[in-house]
Amino acid sequence: MKGKRISLERRLVSYVGVGWLLFSVIAGAVSYRLAYQNQFAAEQAFQQQLLRTVQAQAEVAVFARNTKIAEDLFEGLLTNPTVLGARIASNEGYVEEQGKRPQLDFSKAASYPLYSPVDGKQKIGAIFLLQDDAQIASLAARTAFSLTAWLLLQIVIGTVLLFAVSRAVMGRPIAALAAAVSAIRPGSGQRVPVKEMHSDDEIGLLSHQTNALIEAAEAAMAESERAKQVAEGSNQAKGDFLALMSHEIRTPLSAVIGILDLALRDETLLARTREQIEHGTINARSLLKIINDLLDFSKIEGGKLSLEAIDFALVQCIEEAADVFQHGAARKTLRLQVDIAAEVPAFAHGDPTRLRQVLINLIGNALKFTEEGEVVVTASMRELGRGRREMEVAIRDTGVGIAAEALPRLFNKFEQSDTSMARRFGGTGLGLAICRQLVELMGGRIWVASTLGEGTTFRFTMPVLEGSRPTPPVLEERLQHSHCLHILVAEDFVTNQIIIRSLLEDMGHVVQVVDNGFQAIEAVAENDYDLVLMDGRMPEMDGITATRIIRAGGPSEYAAREPGLPIVALTANVGEADHRRYMAAGMNEVMTKPVDELALHRLLERIITARLTLGVQLIPQAVYSERELDLQFDVQASPASGLPPTLTELARQAFVGEIPARQAELLAAMGEQDADRAGRLLHSLRGGAAQLGMDALRDTCAELEAYADAKRWERLEAALPRLDALLKMTREPIRTDS
Repeated sequence: MKGKRISLERRLVSYVGVGWLLFSVIAGAVSYRLAYQNQFAAEQAFQQQLLRTVQAQAEVAVFARNTKIAEDLFEGLLTNPTVLGARIASNEGYVEEQGKRPQLDFSKAASYPLYSPVDGKQKIGAIFLLQDDAQIASLAARTAFSLTAWLLLQIVIGTVLLFAVSRAVMGRPIAALAAAVSAIRPGSGQRVPVKEMHSDDEIGLLSHQTNALIEAAEAAMAESERAKQVAEGSNQAKGDFLALMSHEIRTPLSAVIGILDLALRDETLLARTREQIEHGTINARSLLKIINDLLDFSKIEGGKLSLEAIDFALVQCIEEAADVFQHGAARKTLRLQVDIAAEVPAFAHGDPTRLRQVLINLIGNALKFTEEGEVVVTASMRELGRGRREMEVAIRDTGVGIAAEALPRLFNKFEQSDTSMARRFGGTGLGLAICRQLVELMGGRIWVASTLGEGTTFRFTMPVLEGSRPTPPVLEERLQHSHCLHILVAEDFVTNQIIIRSLLEDMGHVVQVVDNGFQAIEAVAENDYDLVLMDGRMPEMDGITATRIIRAGGPSEYAAREPGLPIVALTANVGEADHRRYMAAGMNEVMTKPVDELALHRLLERIITARLTLGVQLIPQAVYSERELDLQFDVQASPASGLPPTLTELARQAFVGEIPARQAELLAAMGEQDADRAGRLLHSLRGGAAQLGMDALRDTCAELEAYADAKRWERLEAALPRLDALLKMTREPIRTDS
């Protein structure tokens, strides 16, 4: 736990106080000792002086052997508190003594010789003076204590004065500097300038430098704040770009996948035609995977990608990942071999989707960069101790290899070993970066070894927890819906309108289609619907805005008949943030494009149940046999075309029917120099042309869209005749090979 901060001033008080306390104790002890010794020595010297003073009187008492004189002498000496007793003695044996206690021992007494008072030369005896050592020590101690107390008082007074001066000279200026520096923090909005102090000493220099530091720090923080705002704006822009890219690319791509899926439902397709459509579907879904890779990478970088933890068939997962490429390897006359060690458990507990994603990416890369030879996938186990195990997977190829200098940056995003590889083999340069991050997310590591011209081996490890055999999924029988729903579809992209209408009508429901949010609001005010499928991004008004208005009851002139009717988002935006936005706007669920037919069937089943529970009267559906349904919807196949002719011609007619209105709107947008509107119109024409295989029209629309985005109106106007000519050509029916 972090301790409470102690100010410099308090530290100064503590340090000075403790220092002076120690000094005072030592000084007091030394002073007491010296004073005691000096006082003791002074008392002894005084007694010697006292002996010399009474010498004459003692000599008379001894010489005359006069007891009275001796007693007077003793009486005077014993008045001194430090004298315990006195004795006079002659050489002939005359002795007189007196003391404050009986039976005194004069063997340690101080003595002084006595001489004859007649000639002063003849020694006639001695006088003895016995000191009271306890009294002398007590007197010395009292004197030493008084002197020491006086000394300590002087030290205390000096300490207080020194502290006051130190605080004024150093403490307060340093505290002011600390306060000024502490106020420097991002977003505090405070600035505490330091007053220039003591310009001729270190404190003054420090205050000057602190002011300079504050100014520099404020400038740095301002720059940091600007950089932070730019970074946040960049992150937001990146998120917005990914959402936009996801929608704009996934929308036509979903239409392509949807059209191909509809075509594959035609059981009268020739085998070759079915194979071609299936390959087209595979390629379309591969393109969808690249888009998902970009979104996955964004999620991983943002820490928003989580792993599943389920039981799955580990060996089968590896084998199936390799099986995806067996056909491609055979076309290149390459041998694709899978070698899984016996100790690899058949079942594991983890995320099979992410493991499969890593395997498919690495195996796909190996096949892409290998022209002859083989690609070998191996899997083995390694014991780590304490019951922990990890699997090591190696993907070895005999391809072009990678230069040594390119290896360190190989797992960086948007990197390839060299630019010629990107031109020759394609790719975004994100695959290996995503592999590295997914492997690390699963608790493993990935690395590569390669020799240019000989081949490459990618290896990765992952911890393996043994699992159980997963419960096989129950194949759900898709029964005909019991009741018919009245469904409003708000979708601006014509091809998607055709697909969703076809899916819904094939399921026996009544469908009405509108192009934008405004029309959706008008429709729910004029008709009763059981469900609204609402696209997220549409011109004039988007789906989120339209949903909020419907949930609020609609505008006064277009009051919603049922503000709480089910509204489901139908969008190509698949991010979590988009999902939250749709739900926050009041939508009930979110469905992503391309539309999953089974998921749509389940959704409609739930809506039917909910509507019946609310007491809504629904029309029961008649139950038809499969043959009757085929006859009802006239599902036929053209011998050479990949799509049912009726569906292809319907899409073309819808596209052609919109051309006059789009041309007029484009001219109006150019007249107003509305770049966003013009770009959106050209983008819509471009998507429709691409869907119908009109490559020249598609490329021309892309060129004009770029001119509109750049606001290069003169070039846009110059290219209009070319666009008009191509649009006229679209009125001819699309031919199919006979």
